[in-house]
Amino acid sequence: MRPEDEIIDVASLDKLVPKTLDDVIREHRDHAEVRFANEGDLAPMLAVVPHDSDAQSIRSWSIVTLDWHPPGMKHEWQTVIFGDHTTKGASYRTSPVVKIDKSTWCVRTMSSTLYHLLGPESRDPDLFRICNWLWRTGAGKHLGVLPIFY
Repeated sequence: MRPEDEIIDVASLDKLVPKTLDDVIREHRDHAEVRFANEGDLAPMLAVVPHDSDAQSIRSWSIVTLDWHPPGMKHEWQTVIFGDHTTKGASYRTSPVVKIDKSTWCVRTMSSTLYHLLGPESRDPDLFRICNWLWRTGAGKHLGVLPIFY
């Protein structure tokens, strides 16, 4: 195909790309929500998590929850952290959070990794990485999430 034969409809492409966290889920919003974690999401995970020199650091972090409650199924949620991993120098997602200490901003995840959240929380997470996470959970297709794979 010659370049002049390609038609790129930028407006259609732009409609597919989420602009906000609330825009990530496009279908079945009646039984699924992706949101910045709220106090109710974090309350069961609050614990003492001391800062340790082995902690991996994340900057520009956002704590995000997938709240999944399809009719007739068990209500589930998963909370993860998105941000910039300081050692790896890349956008990053943790495994699900199991413990969080708001006094040290240290977090323990399901994989037993210890993270230290640096600086203030970001309200501008990497939406493509969130789309990728939702596909990895197995919910992406069902929820009409833009298919992003790394």
